[in-house]
Amino acid sequence: MSRRSTHTLLFALEMQPSLLEEIKSHQGEDVILQRIKQNLEKGKSPGFLVDDNGKLKFQNQLCVPNLAELKERTLTEAHNTRYSTHPGGTKMY
Repeated sequence: MSRRSTHTLLFALEMQPSLLEEIKSHQGEDVILQRIKQNLEKGKSPGFLVDDNGKLKFQNQLCVPNLAELKERTLTEAHNTRYSTHPGGTKMY
C-alpha cells in the first residue's frame, strides 16, 4: 500500500461517540431519569448517584435511557464481547 493510499484511507475514517458517551448524552432526554436526578439533588433517590463524568448510576450500574435502539445496542455489545459469559458460567473465550 503506498503512502498516498494510506492517507486517503485515514481521511475516510469517521469518528463516532462511544456507547458510554451516547448513553450519557441521552440520559438527559429520558423523563424518568431526569426525575431521578432531581430527586437525587433533594436526597430522595437512595442507591442512585451521578459519577464524576456526569453519568447517572444505580448501585454503581449505568442507567440506560428508555430508547429501544440504544438498549438494543447495549445488549448486543454486551453479548458479543469476547469476554462475555452467561450467569454462573466460568469459561471465557
